[in-house]
Amino acid sequence: MSKELETIARIVRRGRRFVVTTHVNPDGDGIGAGLGLVRFLRERGKDAVLITIGKIPVQYAWLPRRGEMIPFRGGAEARRIASADAVFVLDLADWRRLGPLEKVVRDARGARITIDHHPDHANGSDIYWRDIAFSSVGEMIFRLIGKLRGKLSGPAAEALYVSLMTDTGCFRFSNSDADAHEMAAALIEAGVAPYEVYTRVYEASSFARLQLLGRMLARIGRASGGRLAWGVVSHKDFRESGIRDEETEGFIDVIRTLEGVEISVLFKETRPGVVRVSFRSRRAVDVNRLAQRFDGGGHARAAGATLQEPLSRAVRRVVAACRSALR
Repeated sequence: MSKELETIARIVRRGRRFVVTTHVNPDGDGIGAGLGLVRFLRERGKDAVLITIGKIPVQYAWLPRRGEMIPFRGGAEARRIASADAVFVLDLADWRRLGPLEKVVRDARGARITIDHHPDHANGSDIYWRDIAFSSVGEMIFRLIGKLRGKLSGPAAEALYVSLMTDTGCFRFSNSDADAHEMAAALIEAGVAPYEVYTRVYEASSFARLQLLGRMLARIGRASGGRLAWGVVSHKDFRESGIRDEETEGFIDVIRTLEGVEISVLFKETRPGVVRVSFRSRRAVDVNRLAQRFDGGGHARAAGATLQEPLSRAVRRVVAACRSALR
């Protein structure tokens, strides 16, 4: 076990008040890992809450219970962070992705702890536990709980299962190793019903969401002999469908299923002049490096970036970079 894990475990044992947070527009790993940690801390008699920034994807709206997760609105949440014994920052290294929470976390008086499995470097942490060998941050929280010799309750296990399931692509991605499957087995033994969790996350699409997915797939682009494929959701698409950005989670994984595709890309024009780009890769290309060219980042097989420019220019530049990477 790492010395960082030892230090974090000591802080948890001694502390009473904790705040957990994650990146803007949190995903299944950030929400699942965060709620798993909050539930474990509360079950040990601690004061703990997950503070989020941005909208929560609808497929995770069922997961939090009353009082466990609150949106950051300003004063009250900032005071809670300021008075915490420790602030956990999960699933990100670059604190700019905390958005309006960045300064509040930097100014926190308690220990600032980053737990992450991305290959980037952290900013401002007192304790930085980073290990790219883990499938998800949820798996890291699972190891922390084990270090503390904690017993997993059903609710905590369910939240951690969401983290593990979503970040391994339902155990399809290359990060779904033996440790990930052993963790899944332990969570199931703790009471998780995999089919029920999968159904709630992946089988609850609205009709409008499926229509938007169909619209995107109908105009999918391909290049480099079929090794590159991309989809585009414009601001007009969002406006006409009534679908929110966070409801398009998983669209990129549909593009990725194309036979022969090495790099898949999804462009989402969340508002005019702002384009969120998601990258996925099979094996040959490190898309983290691609995303870094556009001030983004992530993993070797999954990364993202946000471009402040017209949609057509963003598509042109990113596609050119991907084609170059495939040469």
